[in-house]
Amino acid sequence: MAQETKANSSAQDLPRKQALSYREKNPGNNTLVFFVHGNSSSANIFNPVFESDLFDNYHLVAVDLPGHGNSPSWDQSHYSLTAMAYELAQLIRNQWPQKPLCMVGFSLGTNIVAEMLAHIKAAGIVLVSPSVLGSERGVNDVMNNAINVIPLFSDETSTTEVRNFFTACSHNAGSDTLDDLVNQHQKTAAGFRPGFIHSVMQGDFSDEIQLLKQSGLPILVIFGKQDSFSMIHYLDEIGLNVWRNEIQLIDDCGHFIPAESPEALIKLLHDYLHHQFRDNHAC
Repeated sequence: MAQETKANSSAQDLPRKQALSYREKNPGNNTLVFFVHGNSSSANIFNPVFESDLFDNYHLVAVDLPGHGNSPSWDQSHYSLTAMAYELAQLIRNQWPQKPLCMVGFSLGTNIVAEMLAHIKAAGIVLVSPSVLGSERGVNDVMNNAINVIPLFSDETSTTEVRNFFTACSHNAGSDTLDDLVNQHQKTAAGFRPGFIHSVMQGDFSDEIQLLKQSGLPILVIFGKQDSFSMIHYLDEIGLNVWRNEIQLIDDCGHFIPAESPEALIKLLHDYLHHQFRDNHAC
């Protein structure tokens, strides 16, 4: 029977010396699958993966980014991709240093996963609705300029504006899913969104695409086919080592794949993990 616990990191190097919160399942298993959520979300977006019995042979950990979910907030000036990636890499090094690692990022989480490659070695990488940046692709290549993205980068938006954003960027999200997305947005610490976008505009990020290439790993890349937020073909011609030699497009799905099409995500993730770690499933 799969076991699930909740725990905190040792928080050696967090800017305010407080532990990040994370959800954990099957800690006795050998292979670590580490999940990083997106902007103004939480580890809860990966609940369907944790509830699936297809991953009972893996140690699952989903972290709440600083200022999100149950994790403490930081000073606004600390919310950068590089700082968050460093702290998550420290968490893994401190808690599970010997385990083979697959990192799974969703949206903003894909940037952090890529940034973590500067600090930690992985044996698998999954990018869900990616927004990774680099010398070959900038911010304007990632997002659809027709979408009002202010709710992602400002604390000064109304509930109606936030819900309209989530409605525009999803494709088949029902009312309950939209309610949950809005709720997580509202729970995000004040200062995260403006602090994060300020750091990006100041260029405080790595060449994430180059880090992905340098990993040498086959990378599972997934977009929703009806994603109106992302430019879903922006990674097509940059030479990533894409698993199965093609970017996976989930039909009838928008940007929020873990919430909109969890079954499709679970199948792709299971197949990828089986391929990458088929000889490493010891419990």
